[in-house]
Amino acid sequence: MGAITDQKLDLPLLKALAEAHPDYSIVLIGKVGEGDPWTDVESLRSLPNVHLLGPKPYELLPAYLKGFDVALLPTVMNRYTRGMFPMKFFEYLAAGCPVVGTRLPALRAFGDVAELVETPQGFVAAVERAARGEGPPLAARLAVAREHTYERRTTRMMQLVEAR
Repeated sequence: MGAITDQKLDLPLLKALAEAHPDYSIVLIGKVGEGDPWTDVESLRSLPNVHLLGPKPYELLPAYLKGFDVALLPTVMNRYTRGMFPMKFFEYLAAGCPVVGTRLPALRAFGDVAELVETPQGFVAAVERAARGEGPPLAARLAVAREHTYERRTTRMMQLVEAR
């Protein structure tokens, strides 16, 4: 879910997953090329198990997440992504989804509630484990999500501002 661009997403990684598991459905929700109009998703679009649904209203995203067996964060590693934090990570956890993602520096502290990997082979294997229910327990994922709601994060930020 989110912007589908090759500046953020590792599109070859998604293609490798789709080809390794033609029995999986890979659903991508978001605008293709947002902020990067040169993004080419034809290699994904040509695969019968990859479904590019386009953008959806934010209030409908929980209904989509409910149908996911695994939530993916296949972030490409580059100068931009090394400094970002994908807030959808907490949304995925809050939905109860097992999360598999690339090992972004900002996510390293959350390796106990998500499968964070560095190689395409590791990504495919982690998705397989998550699909079998062999990942971090649901209770742990939900506990972390509760600690990182927008309300709690804003409250903490305001406390820091007031303390200064």
